[in-house]
Amino acid sequence: MKNHTWVCCNKGNTATDLDSCIYFATQVINNGYYQLENDYSKLFSHPLDDYSNENSREIIQPCLYATTENGRYGNRILVYIGAGYTNAAWGIPDYYWEGPTKVSIVGLTNDFGYDLYINKQADSRYQKSFHLEFKTALRGGSSTTSPSPNGDYYAYNNSSNATVRWTQNMADYFNEYVLPTYTRESWGGRQAVEGEHKMGKGDIAFGYVENTKETALDINEALGQPFVVLARWLKDGNNYYYRAPVQTANNTYSYNNKSYVGLDKTGATSSPGSLKYDDPNRASYNGSGGTRDIPVFRLGETYLLRAEAYGRKGDFGSAVQDINTVRARAAFKSGETRAEVLARLQPGHENLTEAEQQWPYTVEKDMTNEMTIDATYWDGSSENSTQENYPATATSTEDLFVNFILNELARELNNEMIYYENLHHSGWQADRMIYHNQMASSQKGLWDAADNLISGNGQMGDGKGFFKPMHTLKPFKQSLIDLLTDENGKPLDETGKKAYQNYGY
Repeated sequence: MKNHTWVCCNKGNTATDLDSCIYFATQVINNGYYQLENDYSKLFSHPLDDYSNENSREIIQPCLYATTENGRYGNRILVYIGAGYTNAAWGIPDYYWEGPTKVSIVGLTNDFGYDLYINKQADSRYQKSFHLEFKTALRGGSSTTSPSPNGDYYAYNNSSNATVRWTQNMADYFNEYVLPTYTRESWGGRQAVEGEHKMGKGDIAFGYVENTKETALDINEALGQPFVVLARWLKDGNNYYYRAPVQTANNTYSYNNKSYVGLDKTGATSSPGSLKYDDPNRASYNGSGGTRDIPVFRLGETYLLRAEAYGRKGDFGSAVQDINTVRARAAFKSGETRAEVLARLQPGHENLTEAEQQWPYTVEKDMTNEMTIDATYWDGSSENSTQENYPATATSTEDLFVNFILNELARELNNEMIYYENLHHSGWQADRMIYHNQMASSQKGLWDAADNLISGNGQMGDGKGFFKPMHTLKPFKQSLIDLLTDENGKPLDETGKKAYQNYGY
């Protein structure tokens, strides 16, 4: 692999290109107008009838949409990378305005994207980028075309409540291991009782735990939670289940250990969806026409572009300074609140203080120090470096550094329209797909194997694709090539046509 010369087109090769990048990035950074938002979530916060985030001084250039649908469809990204969340049995019977719309196309799960947030209790971008949990709620108002605030779901003992019910085993686990420290305000300190509804007004409906096989959640602990848990890995005795789907029966639920979601089995709730393009001002409560602007250039990326240029020149001190500027903003700060699943169930929560693991899950310790990096993150041998999970083909210091930058860009720009160009033109797209994207890769044994298979297929630890480096450049249509001429105006012969076509086709 590492065909990093031909897989990236129009890549600069002039000696002063890096200097030019540093110069122009510095002009923007020192402009005096542009500045990083103090809180990463402010970039994407978009309440009802509130478009103020689109005036953020971090945004250098956006793709503009009107406050009503533009053209035929408007901004439709919200139906491609959003989250599925409606389930009457989980306390969300229909789509509501203050949340995602109906997801038309569910993307495939790429676990690497979630795993890049190595310390999820420190890096707030994980919580502020993805829907980690949903509260029970009803769609507010009577109109399907006039946005309204969400309504409260029914109390747990209300006759209209349709959520799943406790089994005796679930209730016993909750009462013994969870209830003593479970002080969520909506819960009111109630005990779990067999046959009663699990969720009610203000409770969590469901939440995600993105863990590893090594940190798999015991199935009894998952079932004993006061909401539905969707964990990447569950452990049941000596069996390990990868994204086992929830199945409901007899007014309660269990995990289907003969099936899986994610990988080649798409599902609306298979993994956390993006919250960056939620649009409560959309044209209809389950509609596809959005109104939100999309940032095309923003200052967070500019710092990382300059950092890459510094690092490629060997000035790691300046690169580290720029990287830490972005990561300091990303750190959880004192007084913020973590999602309940992050504070109680996500691996690493045990390192939080006792108070931080209880309602309202307020951050006590500023996590900036935990987010600060140094040059050991690309030395190839330290724990800091190995936890970044670089592709095996990254061997030199520059290889490792550039892949750190790509990791950081992915953390900062996840699901934004910016990241792909950085990845493609870096020359590392093929390597990172082969070593990180299980659905594209043909590599064997790079992933953990699970016991919940369908007819012998599923999470078996092997890549499931046929991606090759040549695929980073798309083929030209033959009908186009047939129209081309040489410098004398004569149609290209077969040799000329072959020379014009991208490699491998």
